Amino acid sequence: MINQSANRIRKNWILVIPPILTQVVVPFALFAVAAFTILPLVAAYSLTGDIGGLIQTAVVGALLLAIVGFLVDTFVTAGWAYMNKRAVVDGQTRLGDLLVGAKKYFLRILGGRILVGIAVIVPIAAGIGALAASILTLNIGPLTPPEQLTPETIIGLLAPMILGLLGILVVVGLIELVLYIFLLPWMQALVMEDLGIWGSIKTSVRFVRRNFATMIGYVVISAIAWIAVSWATSFLWPSFSYSELTRPALYASGTRLLGLMLRASNLANSMITALLSAFFTLLLFIIYADRTRGLVAPTGAEGFAAAPATQVPPPAPSGGRLAPRGMKYCVNCGAALISLAVFCPSCGARQPPLAPE
Repeated sequence: MINQSANRIRKNWILVIPPILTQVVVPFALFAVAAFTILPLVAAYSLTGDIGGLIQTAVVGALLLAIVGFLVDTFVTAGWAYMNKRAVVDGQTRLGDLLVGAKKYFLRILGGRILVGIAVIVPIAAGIGALAASILTLNIGPLTPPEQLTPETIIGLLAPMILGLLGILVVVGLIELVLYIFLLPWMQALVMEDLGIWGSIKTSVRFVRRNFATMIGYVVISAIAWIAVSWATSFLWPSFSYSELTRPALYASGTRLLGLMLRASNLANSMITALLSAFFTLLLFIIYADRTRGLVAPTGAEGFAAAPATQVPPPAPSGGRLAPRGMKYCVNCGAALISLAVFCPSCGARQPPLAPE
């Protein structure tokens, strides 16, 4: 499937345009707006000592830019998802599919992102609440005068708080990891199966449960690739020093600040990140299609094709027809599916267990 993803990327280089828009063009455009509007106002308020105006300008400006960026990113992502579907189903896509997919899936992907975001934020908020409760209920006993404090006393006072913090971080981290893995292909399910928001979430959880080892492999391989590329690009194109952002004079000139952010190294790193996003997003679409409907063999110069979700399922094969190795046919509709499938993704019929060899 990695080879298939590489082949389709080579034949559909247009798939890298959406991630370039969302990860390079849109962020730098929003930063340019902030550099010439919000940041000079913040610098002016700080010089005049108007703390209220400074906070109001910074908060409102940042909130508006964040909302605009989120909506534009979701719009482009909806079109990008449809382009990936076309590349998987038809073997090729075009730029016009971006607008078609954006119009068709924008609201559903927007709702799905909000729902997934809430699911991710709830454990973090619960962890913060648990930490605050543990601090408030911590019994430190009678206060010791500062001159009588010893390292043992300090460790005795801080140990329960530190252990509680570590426990909360471990629990929240495990919950976030599980949510990430089980909700990873929700957008693929929504677009490939043309589902609603809640249906795509349920399908994502069910898909990961049935293909857990494959999804773990995808997460591990993609994480290794991201780490390796980030490490390599940090040596080839080192980014600017963040200590430069601590100079107040830098924020008085939007041009200087924008020039700092638009360095060639920053643009190169962003472009490489966009290319990785294009590859691994397409790979996840291919994995989902392969595990739910099965990719057919390559057909000449057109590459690979997959049976679209809207096609009429093929007639059930005759009893003497043997399925390819690792595959079988649905007992109800005749669709090809993997031999370990319990339910048919096309009609939902339960499949009989495999016969013993």
